[in-house]
Amino acid sequence: MLNNLVDHAKLRISSTATRLGGQLVVGVLFLIAAGFGVAAIHVALAQSLGAVWACVIMAAAFVVLALIVAVLVVLQQRHQEAAMKRTSQQSALMSGIMSATPMAIMSGVKLSRAVGKRAPLFMLGALAGGLLLARSAMTGHPDEEVDRS
Repeated sequence: MLNNLVDHAKLRISSTATRLGGQLVVGVLFLIAAGFGVAAIHVALAQSLGAVWACVIMAAAFVVLALIVAVLVVLQQRHQEAAMKRTSQQSALMSGIMSATPMAIMSGVKLSRAVGKRAPLFMLGALAGGLLLARSAMTGHPDEEVDRS
């Protein structure tokens, strides 16, 4: 069983390395092609408008491109920060519920010892009540009315 797991891990690593190597080669070839494309545009502009204007136009085009990429990066970072905030809020909610659940179970066990024969029924009730109390503690006070419109 362990050998199968090790073989599977080796195969996954080899597959990932091959895929990443292929992507790296494609990326490098794309960059070289883009460089020749930029050079061709510069030569065409230099022949029609002159070398100085060709350089100015190319610089302006790259500034605009850089601004677009900068805006996209900022938007992506904001999206990731919002996702991290949602995840941390969900984690806090779950940890609160999980910390309240053992207390509810212990209360149910103590109550069932006192009750005797009807212990499973009371334990189930205590567990359900504890979970409901934990949930209401995370979302607000149970006495407050919740607007569900």
